[in-house]
Amino acid sequence: MGDILGFFPVNVHDRTPPTLVSATLAGTKLVLTYDEPLDTGSTPAPDDFTIGTGSGARTVTSGGVTVNASAVTLTLNASVNAGIAVNVSYTAGTTNKIQDDTTDNPNAAANLSSQTVTNLGPTDPGKPALASTDPASAAGAALTLTFSSDLDPAHVPAASDFTLSAGREVSGVLAGHAGQDAVTVRGKQVVLMMSPSWYPCDDTITVSYAKPASNALRNVWGTQADAFSGQAVTNAWQAECDGTAPRHATLRVVREGAGGSGALGLRFEQPLQQDRQPDPDDFTVTSKPGGNGGAGGNGGAGAQSLPPGSGGGPIGIRTVQFTPDAHGLSLGLTRALGVGERITLTYRRKPGSPGLWTADGDQVDDFTVESGASGEAAPAVESVAVVSDAGGDDTYALGQTIRVAVTFDAAVTVTGAPSLSIDMDPAAWGEKRA
Repeated sequence: MGDILGFFPVNVHDRTPPTLVSATLAGTKLVLTYDEPLDTGSTPAPDDFTIGTGSGARTVTSGGVTVNASAVTLTLNASVNAGIAVNVSYTAGTTNKIQDDTTDNPNAAANLSSQTVTNLGPTDPGKPALASTDPASAAGAALTLTFSSDLDPAHVPAASDFTLSAGREVSGVLAGHAGQDAVTVRGKQVVLMMSPSWYPCDDTITVSYAKPASNALRNVWGTQADAFSGQAVTNAWQAECDGTAPRHATLRVVREGAGGSGALGLRFEQPLQQDRQPDPDDFTVTSKPGGNGGAGGNGGAGAQSLPPGSGGGPIGIRTVQFTPDAHGLSLGLTRALGVGERITLTYRRKPGSPGLWTADGDQVDDFTVESGASGEAAPAVESVAVVSDAGGDDTYALGQTIRVAVTFDAAVTVTGAPSLSIDMDPAAWGEKRA
């Protein structure tokens, strides 16, 4: 029944069965890897599997079926020499099927019929080591370690066996990743879930592994990997960090308001993504007096008066709002700004927080901007437009007035007689001042 507003409760159910990703035989271990976590409480019987080879049949030993994370491991009664074709068939029983770990009506995996198996042979290649190419990389919350040989998915180290730098830890409890295993072993890779996530502009991190007494990393043949320390991690999103000039060359600070709580304005060359709200704590404001004294100065002869509520004390950020055109931010301050204050605004995103992003998908790197000596940067021109009517022929005759509107990003005071440089047809008029 719907509620008084006419809405009905909706439950979303997983109706997609797990799909086989790979089948690999190493020695007597045949590993079936699926594309999602499996129900470890549902273990098929050995007789549900048939192993075909070019050198005689193999069978799954009694108790030789284990289910771990997203893999099913079969222990065969004998190995198969490298180069000999191997296949596996699976017929689900009435109970204890290969199925996903959905709590409500788990989805059973499809049967297999003569599925080709990659046969690595019985020879152990030795200790698995981090791969020589791209051994550790991360994107967001997932850090992937790649090894030189296939790993045994039945032996998964604890999250505490891995140490990350830069204040991060391995954890399966993450925003948007609830229920994700902190450590997953699949094929040649170990996937660690990090907290907080690693964004494009974050500092470099390293990962270390301490070999535990039980469930140490090992290859499918059973040889354990050595511990390692301080392995540098490649940030797969590094290209999305926008920290190069001149993309932020037009950043500026503009003092707004003369009394009460002050405000700062930031102008960016590129528009920003307005669905990613920055935290006020990402910004720090410092000030120092101008040449004639002012906030934070010693006062004395010639000192400038401060607006009510300024007090010359520390400045904090109360609010951060996007400007309507998405090219700027308005930052509300905890006090007003004094005449002559020099303002320095520093943006340093907290690790793991999204921070500012440009509209084309790049994360904004840390930066610092300063105001001019008056505490106010020169206003920037936002637009120039002809606002007079040229008539039906869209042409101005000699002696007619052309009215041009110049819009700035802050209120301005006009003194003297400003002029504009108008670039007309070089063959006729060239550049004229008006």
